[in-house]
Amino acid sequence: MPDESLVIADLNSYADNLSRRIDSLRRNPDRYEDGTYFRTEQAYFRMAHEHRCLLHYLPYEHSGRIPAAFIPEVEGRGKEMHVKDWSTFDEHFGPYLDGSAFEGTKRGAIPIPYMYLPFNFHWPADYVKFGTKGYRTEFAGIMEEFHRHFTERGWLRTKFELFLNHKKRYKLFPYDGDETRFVWDEKVNDIYYDLAKDVLEKESGAKFVFRTDASWSYGLHFGKYADLIKLWVVNHQMFSWFPESLDVLRDAGCEVWTYGSAERISQPLLATAISPLAAVARGVDGFVYWENTLWGDDWHVTPDSEGSTAVFYPGDRLFGLQEPIPSIRLKVLRNTMQVADCMEQWVRAQPDSGRARMGEAIAEAFGLAPGAWWPGKPDFLDKPPYEWENAMFSEAPIASLHEGRPSETLNDLKRSLWGILG
Repeated sequence: MPDESLVIADLNSYADNLSRRIDSLRRNPDRYEDGTYFRTEQAYFRMAHEHRCLLHYLPYEHSGRIPAAFIPEVEGRGKEMHVKDWSTFDEHFGPYLDGSAFEGTKRGAIPIPYMYLPFNFHWPADYVKFGTKGYRTEFAGIMEEFHRHFTERGWLRTKFELFLNHKKRYKLFPYDGDETRFVWDEKVNDIYYDLAKDVLEKESGAKFVFRTDASWSYGLHFGKYADLIKLWVVNHQMFSWFPESLDVLRDAGCEVWTYGSAERISQPLLATAISPLAAVARGVDGFVYWENTLWGDDWHVTPDSEGSTAVFYPGDRLFGLQEPIPSIRLKVLRNTMQVADCMEQWVRAQPDSGRARMGEAIAEAFGLAPGAWWPGKPDFLDKPPYEWENAMFSEAPIASLHEGRPSETLNDLKRSLWGILG
């Protein structure tokens, strides 16, 4: 079992959700200065790490605001803008990027594989200056400083993501950077790639990549932007309509994840096994559970969204622990990630037919029809995404991402795997 997982299980969340949702942090205005926040946050990162997952924190809000501990201190304007002090940023993120935060875990002190950058529409350059030479100078200059600093610190095993999460429906910015639906918003990709290309195209040092989360316009964009965007995180249902996209993105050197939510508590535990196994069957690099710290105020009675936005819970209220307690679903996810990593190792050793054979074994164990991962295209794809209506989705082809069968399915899967592996 490799320490570094071959399939990324991404537990998405946002800064600083832990302080909003953990009593002891919320009441402590000095949590960043006295180390309380960093110690608590590391406990959540360690729990994710132990379960072969990545806790993945977007550091800025839709407004572009960023908590102080999530960015270095910057001063100056235009060509004079520079990072004044890296110390708090390095104290916060350095242990994740050199692996020391994970010392003593079963997987060992290995760095996190991915991390969001804080760059967005409103930082480091003020959006008031958008479109001006000054905006370009400040954005590109600070990104160059980030690359130089990360390289000097030896943080070379993590991929740092430039990701634009803003949505114009919140009426803060006029463009959708995330899940682009309106074709006139796609120019954001060209604008920000151009701002960051000097760093994104570097062949040495720390690795920076342009990331997009795609849904509505995925079918229009995977070919158009494959040379610019190197990390594609795609709505799992819409991804299933475009099996041809995987070869296009692979040929361009891109990575592909799919996204959805954690399984609800009301579903059989076997449902949690499907995301890692579907990643192996489809040949994608990983999957994302959206929002994993939104457990709700009464989580110990009834978690929010039936638990689909929480795979662990705060330990302080019930147990007096400044660390998380895991859900049973997180334990099942870890076990299945171990299976998926073993599968992926075998598949990569059989480049000609291994993926297809493993996909057939998974489908057989779950009682899925051949091709269930790729159900075909809906009729409305001939319309631009901004003309799609919710009612259309009720008749759209649905990929069979199975939600669980009786426990005998696990034995079916074992028998299928032994048949393949000999």
